[in-house]
Amino acid sequence: MVSGPTQTPETAARAAMTRHEWEDARDLFLQAEKDTALSAPDLEMLGEAEFWSGHPQERVDALERAYAAYLESGARAKAAEVALQLSEFAFARQAMAIANGWMSRAQHQLEGEPISPAHAFLAVFNAFMALYAGDVDGALHAGERALELAKQFGSRDVDALARNLKGRALLRKGEITAGLALIDESTVAAVGGELKAWATANVYCGTIDACRDLADWKRAAEWTDEADREMQRQRIRGYPGVCRVIGQKSSAFAEPGRRRRKKLARPASSWSSLASCLAWAGGNTKSGKFGCGWATSPRPKSHSSVPTSTAGIRSPGCRCCVWHEAT
Repeated sequence: MVSGPTQTPETAARAAMTRHEWEDARDLFLQAEKDTALSAPDLEMLGEAEFWSGHPQERVDALERAYAAYLESGARAKAAEVALQLSEFAFARQAMAIANGWMSRAQHQLEGEPISPAHAFLAVFNAFMALYAGDVDGALHAGERALELAKQFGSRDVDALARNLKGRALLRKGEITAGLALIDESTVAAVGGELKAWATANVYCGTIDACRDLADWKRAAEWTDEADREMQRQRIRGYPGVCRVIGQKSSAFAEPGRRRRKKLARPASSWSSLASCLAWAGGNTKSGKFGCGWATSPRPKSHSSVPTSTAGIRSPGCRCCVWHEAT
């Protein structure tokens, strides 16, 4: 009996990625790299496998090498996409100088390039940075541009991210009903399996950020349960950069009046200080503030209270980079 051709580690790793077998994919890529240099797309996939298998710092190394490999091959638009990933990751751990540097590299690589999906992701990132800086109109403008490009290139990830950011910007303008409608729509796409893992996590993070600003813990609890189900479907045992900590699942958001001590599983070293955002999720009775340490809105009378306007809320974006298990 003649056996079929032997599968190379690279081929096996790519197949594992399609099945969301992150740890297997990581091991296979690293095995392949012992014999030959990985291609730029393989290095980019290695970065994703590192991230979802619990090795966030190794992701940076893989993406930096992917960026260099794309440039070497002349694929400037793909290099820009990787630069944006590196910028977002640096921003998540509040390394702003690094985030700004990678953002500039992405913009530079797209100069003179034909409009591509990379421009769509750049528009999303511009919307996020504008929202972070308090430029609500700028965030809305960039979000609209991202939606146009998402439609042009058929990118569901960009579409959901842009809708989420546009919804959060409308909340800042006091347009609560319209803003929440966009946020809920984008989160359905995320938890319903339409998006890639990275986009799913970022949309969920943005949604919980908005719920925190509104002190809408019931909505946060509902989306948290749905997000857990989707993460299990994508075989993600834990996920950093999304706003939830281990406590008593949804009740940690919905129950007011008690400052809870929550278990943070596998904190990512220097990122752990950012966990304060959700360490306050049960309400801080001493300070009279509700939500995380960045919020300045007064504590509502009940956990179901939702303000009609977000005026006065100051939030740089909830980037709670702790690693926790999705159970």
